[in-house]
Amino acid sequence: MSAHGTVDQGTTPAVCDPFAFGAGVTSPDAMRQEFVPASPGLAGVDLCVRGESGPTEIHVIIRSGSAGDAGESLGGSSATIGTGYEYVHIDFPTVIEVTPGEKHVIELQSAAPALSVTWRGLRPDVDDYAPGGSSAPAAVSDFAFRTYAGDLAPPPTPQATASRTPTRTPTRTASPTATTPTPPPPQATPTLPPVAPTAAPSSVAQEVPTPSIGATGATPARTVLRPAGTATRTPATGVLGRANRRTTLRPPDVGSEQQGEDGGSGAGLEWAYYVVPAAFAAAGALAGLRLRNRRR
Repeated sequence: MSAHGTVDQGTTPAVCDPFAFGAGVTSPDAMRQEFVPASPGLAGVDLCVRGESGPTEIHVIIRSGSAGDAGESLGGSSATIGTGYEYVHIDFPTVIEVTPGEKHVIELQSAAPALSVTWRGLRPDVDDYAPGGSSAPAAVSDFAFRTYAGDLAPPPTPQATASRTPTRTPTRTASPTATTPTPPPPQATPTLPPVAPTAAPSSVAQEVPTPSIGATGATPARTVLRPAGTATRTPATGVLGRANRRTTLRPPDVGSEQQGEDGGSGAGLEWAYYVVPAAFAAAGALAGLRLRNRRR
């Protein structure tokens, strides 16, 4: 490992001089040397060169392909060389990515076509670097070179593109409109059929006068009040209004039961069914006697 890094490929002689490298090519045109990298990254190269007309600027380009059929440029750099032989180190601005196991090309050319550059190499009968060869095989088998491996820069991390969040347009809410409630339709009032008035039973008591028996010696009867509409039980009568059946009369103020020959019983007022008709009959008979007496 040198001060420039780890040597990956190159020719054997470590010293750049005419004795180590007994051949060389001087030309203002491009000269090429093939190499097959073992590392995927190429950081720089060493070339055994000198300027023939004084300090000269050179361009070094790394290409794919071969010395006789160079491909596209993969990267390169420039440097200024002097008039003495030496290994000139050229660093590339960035590590060049190469394909390990495949043939690549180092291309050297002068920046000024009028100024020539000499690149030292091995004689044609000495094959020092078997994987490759030079663009001038009749003059040299291989140009003197060394390549340095380098670490490739990590691929740039894709930055997340901030997605623009769409601004939500506020939805305009319609103001509520006051609605006057509609009153419900009037309900039809059912018409009831007229109800015929019910005649209330008269509670007016009817006064039934009971005439005094007088001459017959019967016990005068009291006036009996009977509710209107009460049926009057009138027994059959004979002469002078006497009842055809035997009737036992009791005073009206006696609240006990009445009992006749037939063994029947009644409430306290049952006597009126028998006394009243008899009284009317007696009164009628008496009136008839008085009328007769007047006519005489």
